[in-house]
Amino acid sequence: MAQLLGTNAAPQWVKHEHADVAVLRLAPSPQLVAKHLQKRFLPFSVLIDDLRAPPRDLELTVFGFPMELGVKEHFSALTMHSRASSGLLELQGPNEKKSIYFVLEKPGIGGYSGAPVFDRSIYKHGLMTSTGSGTKCYGLIKGTISDDTGGKLALVVPSAFLAETIMKAEKQSSAKPTSNN
Repeated sequence: MAQLLGTNAAPQWVKHEHADVAVLRLAPSPQLVAKHLQKRFLPFSVLIDDLRAPPRDLELTVFGFPMELGVKEHFSALTMHSRASSGLLELQGPNEKKSIYFVLEKPGIGGYSGAPVFDRSIYKHGLMTSTGSGTKCYGLIKGTISDDTGGKLALVVPSAFLAETIMKAEKQSSAKPTSNN
């Protein structure tokens, strides 16, 4: 843990005020970065940083590890494809206050919670495949909502809240005086 946190004695979480999103500020050792973390993160530019739901006709891809599949001997995330079934909605999330979400047609299951929801910018029409303007992350799976009839839908936290939280963590980090001052 000390290799990830640096000189920080305890994990420093930065939470969003309204959305169920948090950022853990890390200060990994250069050796840890070189050996295990290099090229393992998405660039910030992949996040959709304005508050919007994806178009309903856009195929979205979710990467996760339901039932802990793909996390042991052969590391391989599972994918689920879905489409947005709503625009932005203000909803009462499980065990929390109201927040803004969008909903996917397919339900998520355990192991997809916190998973990114991507537009991979790959379009297929018949035998043709083309790429669009680049991969974008529209949000993170919050969980599944259901009703008494057994209907289930995946609830997604828009990535704009993640972008805001990352920026907040960045500001807090740059505002702290260094030990050299």
